[in-house]
Amino acid sequence: RFSTLARWGNDFCEFVYKNFPKWNLWFTSSYDLQEAGGNAIHEIAFTIAIRNEMIREMLRRGVDINTIGSRLSPVLGVNRDFFEEIAKIRAARRIWARTMKEEFGATDEKAMCLRFHVDVSGANFTRQQPLVNIARGAIGTLAAVLAGSMGIQTPSFDEGWATPTEEAVRLAIRTQQVIRYESGAARVA
Repeated sequence: RFSTLARWGNDFCEFVYKNFPKWNLWFTSSYDLQEAGGNAIHEIAFTIAIRNEMIREMLRRGVDINTIGSRLSPVLGVNRDFFEEIAKIRAARRIWARTMKEEFGATDEKAMCLRFHVDVSGANFTRQQPLVNIARGAIGTLAAVLAGSMGIQTPSFDEGWATPTEEAVRLAIRTQQVIRYESGAARVA
């Protein structure tokens, strides 16, 4: 059964690469690994390992490495440790670029660029003193911006115990916008 699912997934990826030139493949969510208890090393190691297997299969199917690399986009997680999360993602970006060039022979800079989305960890949000979750979300969002994230999902402060309210969702979006567009932090990523 697993081989059938893997084959279907590979068929889907090949079809997207060959027929939808503007689609990107979000091929893995290491955020889920993190939420399940994995650490920063597990998160990046699994992301790179999954990427490598996907690339090998797509190369076997005749898809160009520059096409593959320029359209992969994993979801990474940002947890509590501000500096570790920034360092983890910056290291991942270097590993990504080097292995795309040296191991797979990518020549296009876009194919060597780790283009990723970040989900700020909602597991750290508590029911007690929920407004403190706003600070937790802001710090996680800042870490994602400083690490060079292409997109960010900041949890709503009330998400730890309920479906987020419209006000909480709006505040999470505004937190992202203030950090990304008003703070100047994005200029140092």
